[in-house]
Amino acid sequence: MIEESPPRVALKVDGVDCRCRPALADELARLYAQGGWVFEVLQRQPGVRFFQGRRPVVVGRVGGVPAVVKRLHHGGLLAPLTGDRFLTPKRAMINLSAVDALNARGLSTPDVLFAAWRRRGAVVRMELGFELVEGGEDAAAVVFGGKPHPLIDAEGVIEEVGRTVAALHRAGIYHRDLNLRNFLLTPNGKVMILDVDKARVGTRPPGVLARHRNLRRLESSMRKLGHGRVPRARVEELIGCLNTAYRTASHAG
Repeated sequence: MIEESPPRVALKVDGVDCRCRPALADELARLYAQGGWVFEVLQRQPGVRFFQGRRPVVVGRVGGVPAVVKRLHHGGLLAPLTGDRFLTPKRAMINLSAVDALNARGLSTPDVLFAAWRRRGAVVRMELGFELVEGGEDAAAVVFGGKPHPLIDAEGVIEEVGRTVAALHRAGIYHRDLNLRNFLLTPNGKVMILDVDKARVGTRPPGVLARHRNLRRLESSMRKLGHGRVPRARVEELIGCLNTAYRTASHAG
């Protein structure tokens, strides 16, 4: 069993269960005692940043700490019906354990500052707060969204992504939602993994077919994100960079 790092404490207030960094405990207890969600509180603060991607997130300060906060929602075809309603807090707990597992195995992902859930009858709703990586951009925005990075070009970004996927596989981790938006490019040109609740953590590398399937999913996301933004030949060129970097890093490992 991998220990949580940094350590987190358990809170229970107004029907909310929370796991958080000790320094945030008092502030989170105060916020949850008001009966709402940190996500909603941050939305009302002046100067908050609000991003509407596939799911909205807010960026603000919790207990003086910069944080990215999101409510958890279902994905897939039934998402419009199920929304943010779950039967158990399993997804929040998976996020915690996956973040700790990745960081323990030398793979960089933003740490969970807090994970909280509230049960009302048979329904559980959840939210997560992550450390903010100042100046970070998702890889898709840099490669296809017209947001150039000062240190690394599109080929370099994709090569870094390929090396990161190889490192995931060597560490026994299979990310079930590998798409370019789930790679965060830091200001120093390094890549971090996002949405790690989609990661399956094992004790040995995934099999050949699983690794192949993982890469094909990432390639599909690149074709979808690049469509209408750059020529098709350019997308295929970048996919070639991805696979070359992945193979080289896999053999080196």
